[in-house]
Order: sequence, then C-alpha cells, then structure tokens
Amino acid sequence: MAPVYELIGQRGLRRGEACGLPDDAVDLDEGEISIEQQITSVGYVPITKNVKTDAGVRQLPLADDTTGSLRGYKAQRARWRLKAGRKWVASGLFFVRPDGTAWHPEQLSRMFYKLVRDAGLPPVRLHDLRHLAATMMLAAGATLKEIQDTSATPTTASPPTYTPPSSKN
Repeated sequence: MAPVYELIGQRGLRRGEACGLPDDAVDLDEGEISIEQQITSVGYVPITKNVKTDAGVRQLPLADDTTGSLRGYKAQRARWRLKAGRKWVASGLFFVRPDGTAWHPEQLSRMFYKLVRDAGLPPVRLHDLRHLAATMMLAAGATLKEIQDTSATPTTASPPTYTPPSSKN
C-alpha cells in the first residue's frame, strides 16, 4: 500500500479520496489525477459519493517518482487480477484489494497505524500525511493559495497565513 500513502503524502488527498479514486481518473501518461469522488463510511458501511464541495473537484499533477510508484502499483494490480481470474471484482477503482474490491477507509488508516507502530515511530495519523504534503509544498516554494487549492482546504473568512516556527534555542 506504499503507493497510496505516497500519493496522500505528496498531493494531500484525504483517505476517502484515495480509496474512491476511479481508475479512469489516473492518467499516468500525463502524470496527473482527477479528484471527483470519495468513499466515506456511515456506521462503517462504505458509501461512494462526490467530494463535499466544488473546490474538492480538482486536477492534480504528479511528481515523476509518484507516477513511477503508481505505474508499479498498476502492474502489481494486473498480477492480482490474473491470479484472481474469474473471482476478480471489477470495481473500477485504482487502489483495490488483491481481489479487486475497494478498500474501506478505516482499513487504510488501520494499516497505516500498524506500519507506524511497527517502525517504532511516535504516533502519526494518516491525516497527518495531508499536513506533510502542505509542508513539503510550502518548502518547495508553493504559495498558500496553491497549497489550499491542491489539498481542497476550505476557505475561511480570513486569508491563509503562515507563522514560521520560533528560532528560540
């Protein structure tokens, strides 16, 4: 599942957007993805629906290394499909389980927490990868508006601001 976590950490997707990413919304030749839908859960029942707001619908360019990771994942997915044969579920989603079914957003989080724990890291939430994406974009010179648009962060009454960490020793 490294490619899904990489995509979340690079482009700031919400876990439901990653789980609900349609196969046809991923253009690896152009190196971009389209975000239009998500998988959420109500009472642990997964529901596929459109993203919450018009601002949530967005086209995102991918870094070359992320495109490469997604190509590798797509090849792995093709091997799963061959192995599953007639039992393969054609969900139409990009990130799927080895039988072709959709990932439940909670499963994505649980697997991430296990990886964090097994690596001996301090507690890190899957949602924190969205913050990582914003931090990396800021460090690379993106404007706060670009970061807001990429991550589909809702606008507020006041303009976004950034306060650098204190340099006190």
